[in-house]
Amino acid sequence: MQNAALFLDLRHATEEYPLSRRKLQQLIKERRLPAFRMDGKLLVKRKDLEAVLTMKPVNADPEGANSTAA
Repeated sequence: MQNAALFLDLRHATEEYPLSRRKLQQLIKERRLPAFRMDGKLLVKRKDLEAVLTMKPVNADPEGANSTAA
């Protein structure tokens, strides 16, 4: 079933991506990662998870983080 690859349960998500189950649960609780419950399992869309992982962090430039404006 091709559509099954669009969704991941939390166990499979932690196996494929560099996030712990606890972090995934935190993102879901904070509503930063949409999730769906089916048959007692939490499912996330692969594209939503990848979107969270590709978000650019604040102060990504270590030199720019400590510099002061002139």
